[in-house]
Amino acid sequence: MTFNIIEKESEIFLRITDQGSGIVPHDVKRVFDPFFTGENGRVKQESTGMGLYLVKEIVNRLGHVVTIQSTVSEGTTVEFSLRQIPYMKGDRIVRVLNDYVINFDGSLPLYSLYLR
Repeated sequence: MTFNIIEKESEIFLRITDQGSGIVPHDVKRVFDPFFTGENGRVKQESTGMGLYLVKEIVNRLGHVVTIQSTVSEGTTVEFSLRQIPYMKGDRIVRVLNDYVINFDGSLPLYSLYLR
C-alpha cells in the first residue's frame, strides 16, 4: 500500500493505492452507495456495504471530495481532494482544511496535521 500527498494550488491530494484484487468496473460506480456489497464482498462475505458510504458522507460534509479508481488484478486508488485556504501565521504559511490545520513551513518534507 502506498500513500502520496500532492499539493496543487488550493488543494492537497491524498492518494492511497493498494495492489490488491481490484474492483470490477460495474461495481466501482456503486461503491459509495449505502449497503452496496460488490462482487468481492459477496465472495468473501466480509462486507457490510457501509464503509465507503460513510467515508464519502464525512468527506463531503467537510467540503472535500473522495474518488476511487480500480483495475481488476492490479489494485485500487482512493483519492481525497482537500481544499485549503492559505494564511500567514508569524513567519510561516499555514493552510486550513476547514477545521483541520496543516502546518507547512517549507523546511519539512512532511505535513503536520493539527486538530482544533
